[in-house]
Amino acid sequence: MFLSGVLELQAGEWFNTNRRYRIEPCFFCGFGFDDIDLGETIDGDTVTLSAGGGYGFGASIGYGINRDFDFDFTVGWQQSSLSPDVNNAEGIFERNIFLATLKYKVPMSNRKQQFKFGIGLGLYHSGEFDVNTTQAAGEHTIINYDDAIGFHITAEYEMFFDRDWSWLVGVKYYDVDYDAGAVKVDGISYAPGLLIDEMQTIDGGGVNFNIGIAKYF
Repeated sequence: MFLSGVLELQAGEWFNTNRRYRIEPCFFCGFGFDDIDLGETIDGDTVTLSAGGGYGFGASIGYGINRDFDFDFTVGWQQSSLSPDVNNAEGIFERNIFLATLKYKVPMSNRKQQFKFGIGLGLYHSGEFDVNTTQAAGEHTIINYDDAIGFHITAEYEMFFDRDWSWLVGVKYYDVDYDAGAVKVDGISYAPGLLIDEMQTIDGGGVNFNIGIAKYF
């Protein structure tokens, strides 16, 4: 009876992430809240590009502050592209992402699963709008946007399949605006103030869905 109690306690402690470090590579994709209209196809469909959403990947380093809270630092990259895809034009909006997130942990009764709810700030770095329509008798426009600070909230489900390993799925809502810093059209520089208002400041907010695998130490 005594031995059984000890083994049960040890099994429960397997999934306590208090004071443990974690490395987590992840993949994510999603959608942006605002679409920039770039033109129309011959079928009449509007071609758009968003500064939010798209696909990307990253890696997190996390630490269990205590039984209730984790702190994560995430580095990532994300790129969105033209929608719909067209044959005679190319366009992307890409950026680097640095996130700091405080997460509240809610363990399940079996101790092998938990939910995490987070809130934090992010630095969105090297945002670049690059649209090339020269094949359609248009222009090649590159707009570099200044670094921006954004806000985000997250929700995750984590399931352990070993004492030191788990997989996670989650969702992130983020809110960030970018201000134009440098503009080139067909290789010629222009002042950002010459852009239309919609392009001088763009909404880069959106929702991402992520999946990852974590290694605990």
